[in-house]
Amino acid sequence: TMVEKKTADRESRQGTALVAAGGNDQEAAAQLLLDRGANPNLANSNGITPLMNAATAAASKLPLLKLLLKAKAEVDTVNPNGWTAFHYSCNYNHPDIAEALIRAGCDTSLRDKDGKTGRDIAQERGSMAVLERLKELKKTETNRKKKEQKRRKKEQERLAAEEEEAEAAAGPTDRAAAAAAMLQAVLAEEKLEHMAECIKESHLDNASIAHAEDDDFEDFGVPTAVGISVRA
Repeated sequence: TMVEKKTADRESRQGTALVAAGGNDQEAAAQLLLDRGANPNLANSNGITPLMNAATAAASKLPLLKLLLKAKAEVDTVNPNGWTAFHYSCNYNHPDIAEALIRAGCDTSLRDKDGKTGRDIAQERGSMAVLERLKELKKTETNRKKKEQKRRKKEQERLAAEEEEAEAAAGPTDRAAAAAAMLQAVLAEEKLEHMAECIKESHLDNASIAHAEDDDFEDFGVPTAVGISVRA
């Protein structure tokens, strides 16, 4: 419809203007366009997005790039040649922009139509600042993972120790209670329910039932074989 066409034309103009703002370090203009609803992911006729354009020039564009990232610009969009904003940052040797893209979650393993990653482009172009930054980031990430693994290991050890302490503290009582319950059940099966009251009144309570001697069972007329079985 005519309304849809006008809307598409407006979005196209805004998208083209936003790409231009990204290429000319016009942060204020970009902010104005975004405030008015410009799509941060809309590419120009060459397939270049505002984020790609912001990654091509001087490092002074970092605030503009961060503005686009805050506006939810997609970091892994590719142009017709398969390049992402990260490829551009590597090609133009902008370590701060490359780092910002990485921290925003870009996929550094994506390859262009020639099968090259951003790192490959940096090596070809001699983008030493980017290569050094990537090396530092990898080292930092490796150290972070090691620290996280140590933290998790210590946490697992702490939880295991607490569990052992809890079992050690509750174990004897639990075993005694279980033994008493089993003995009560056996008494019922053997039609010796009247022994229950005797046992409750005797020293064969929940705290000592598991350690009862053979003659303790005999004193209350509990079959020795039954008592030994329960005690075990």
